[in-house]
Amino acid sequence: FFKFFFKGPATTICLREHFRCLPEIIGFCNKHFYDNRLIPLLENKLGFGRAIQFFPVQKGKCIDRARLQNIPEAEEIVKRVKGLLQDDEDKPIKRSIGIVSLFHEAQAVLIDKYLNEDEYISRNRAKHKILCGDARAFQGDE
Repeated sequence: FFKFFFKGPATTICLREHFRCLPEIIGFCNKHFYDNRLIPLLENKLGFGRAIQFFPVQKGKCIDRARLQNIPEAEEIVKRVKGLLQDDEDKPIKRSIGIVSLFHEAQAVLIDKYLNEDEYISRNRAKHKILCGDARAFQGDE
């Protein structure tokens, strides 16, 4: 049966165009897996600045080794999210915010808890579609 459909050596079909996320987000995969041959089609036309941002936390460290949580990092993220929301107050279109904890779900749970405890963020959370999770929680999403 398979010989009828698959004649000769197997061929690889490689994706050439990517339309689901901004070039900054797909850039890592493009560089490391597509040898920079992938063509990102989505543009940042809304003017919200960088699509992905990294902020070093100077005093960040894993305080609770049993649950792998970094309290200073969670506090810094809440501070920065609040700043982004305040920056958006006068804009007609609100940015959406996704917070990805790369290493452990427990950190995402802690950050989510802190976000909910902040009255200003909690009040504006749905409007900005703020999501928080580990990498698996965002798998397949834009």
